Amino acid sequence: MDQQIAEYYRALVPKAFYIQPQRYPAHVTVVRFGMENPVHKEEFWNKYQDEQIEIEYENIVETDGLYFWLSAWSPRIAEIRSELGLEEQRDHFKSYHITVGNVKKHPV
Repeated sequence: MDQQIAEYYRALVPKAFYIQPQRYPAHVTVVRFGMENPVHKEEFWNKYQDEQIEIEYENIVETDGLYFWLSAWSPRIAEIRSELGLEEQRDHFKSYHITVGNVKKHPV
């Protein structure tokens, strides 16, 4: 994921939110280790490590008051998750997402 995409959309969020950059470089999470059923099939580990995956994303920044993100979609990610025995979408989400920032540390 191009980091400049996250930076661009973070810059569009009003300064009053005191939004800070995401912890990790811009990305779309395929499997969230420790939060989902673990994948025990070693033949899948790093199988798709360097694969370039096409995604589509919405250009509207969404928030839950703590995190700010762009909704994203990818049939290829759904295929990979299915192959790993996981639901096509993580948790209760209807899309994947690109985190652009958060307000975990705001000024006092």
